[in-house]
Amino acid sequence: QYETFIEQVASRLQQAQDAGRLAEGADMTLLARNLSSLCQGVLLDWAWLGDSFEEAIARLRSGLALQTIPLQTA
Repeated sequence: QYETFIEQVASRLQQAQDAGRLAEGADMTLLARNLSSLCQGVLLDWAWLGDSFEEAIARLRSGLALQTIPLQTA
């Protein structure tokens, strides 16, 4: 179920935040939803655009960085 998946991702993100790997103050459930949407978008692009798997992975990594770099701690 989708909500269970989001809860599990949010829990993992919360663990990273608790360990000091992500900055405080972000809503982990919202971040989990954003990351899920990003993954779905990359999959759709890959299917529709016919990019190689490597190009899709590169797009996914770039998108993940845009979502998480502001939250990363030094």
